[in-house]
Amino acid sequence: MSDTFEYNEWKIRKDRSDKEWAIRKEKLADSLRVAPESMIEGLIVLGGVVGLDGIRDDKMRTMQISLKPWRYKGDADFKKTEMVISKIVEHEEIEKLRELLAENKAYQFKVKVSDYLFSTYDNALLLDVIGEVTDPILVELADEVSREVTYDDPA
Repeated sequence: MSDTFEYNEWKIRKDRSDKEWAIRKEKLADSLRVAPESMIEGLIVLGGVVGLDGIRDDKMRTMQISLKPWRYKGDADFKKTEMVISKIVEHEEIEKLRELLAENKAYQFKVKVSDYLFSTYDNALLLDVIGEVTDPILVELADEVSREVTYDDPA
């Protein structure tokens, strides 16, 4: 199996893809290292606080918070892309953040926003969770997305 043409082609493509992925991750890390601190606010999407296992070792995980919509504090307009905020944390910290941060609620964060477009979403490094946002537009959006919707199906 491992010496077939298809396998060899797959292996070449996989190796190339892995190298490209590593280069892109390094560019993202470099961008986050030099990025200035910023304040952003946004709505945590459904399933928005996750911990990715096995990223560092048995104790450390990559925690990600997804926001959409989001904007820089003080801006009137929201960004069209999703924001993914990441941080390397111990497993217990992920659980604390899951208790602190609720889906479909708006929060303010101190972050370093990358200027490198790594994917179809924006990336930031979490520095601090400031707290829940009382901005009327974000509160209204949070109420709208968390409103229960029911409908009658005649079938």
